[in-house]
Amino acid sequence: MYNSNLINLYISYMKEDYFIWTNILTYVIIFIGLFLISFIITLFLPKKTRKIMGFFIFITLAYYIASGYMVDVNRYDIDMGISNPVKIVQLSDLHLNTSCSYSVDNAIKLCNAQFPDIVVITGDFKTDLNQKNLTRENFKKLRHIHCDNIYVIWGNHDRFQDKEYMKKRFEECGMTVLEDRLVKLQKNFYIYGTSYGGINDKYILKALNRIPKKSKSVILTHSASALFVPRFNKDKLKNRDILFLTGHTHGGQIIFPWMNKKEFARKVFYMNILNGMTSVSGQKIYVSKGIGTTYAPVRFGVRPEITVFNIK
Repeated sequence: MYNSNLINLYISYMKEDYFIWTNILTYVIIFIGLFLISFIITLFLPKKTRKIMGFFIFITLAYYIASGYMVDVNRYDIDMGISNPVKIVQLSDLHLNTSCSYSVDNAIKLCNAQFPDIVVITGDFKTDLNQKNLTRENFKKLRHIHCDNIYVIWGNHDRFQDKEYMKKRFEECGMTVLEDRLVKLQKNFYIYGTSYGGINDKYILKALNRIPKKSKSVILTHSASALFVPRFNKDKLKNRDILFLTGHTHGGQIIFPWMNKKEFARKVFYMNILNGMTSVSGQKIYVSKGIGTTYAPVRFGVRPEITVFNIK
């Protein structure tokens, strides 16, 4: 006779962590797919070299996928003329409930190794667009970030969650949610977080209206798309000194060598870049590749990253 409590526990576990099983299935499919692709390619090669070339093709494809879990540390020196130099480390798009835990853990270790003055996380802590909240277990990872000043904002995948619940969990991790909120870091230097970053420019305009015009500032917004859409009044950025820190794109997440990344960015995200540093009206905009994944738990040709900004 089966123990009904154990069965119910197993069912609830399956419901809570169905993404784990999805991930395992995806990796099995990827492995089979790599094998089949390698095999098909070798059919067009001379018989004598098929085995050797098939092996190298398989290893090359496997490396491209494995590199999606090797976290890069990218560094930028930004001269804003502030009184006291500040080191800011940006993490983005963690997607804690679906991403490879190794990538997130490694990113946090690399973050701590920079000894940052400020850590910012520019949204998307979860993946599903519903009310299901991240568990306390998900948040345990964030407690390993060692910094006295940690600021976070919402991403598009975080919009439909119980925000009060999430705010409490962030507070337990020593983090401050910047939801259309301005914080003075030092004389004439501010940090601002938007409550949402999409193609709607009203959140950017709200930030620009609240930040003193002659000050230096860092604006956290999940997506930079609103800065590139035609309706955005770029004159609002003139005579400012702003560094926008954004994410959302995952750098494309799956990028093949023959793809036109600029065209991809324009069509999908309305921007001129998938990741890296760009500018609009003289204001610097950084688009992070992020750390996690959505839907398919894999990156191809796009390594996750943390970014270090030495601002002086």
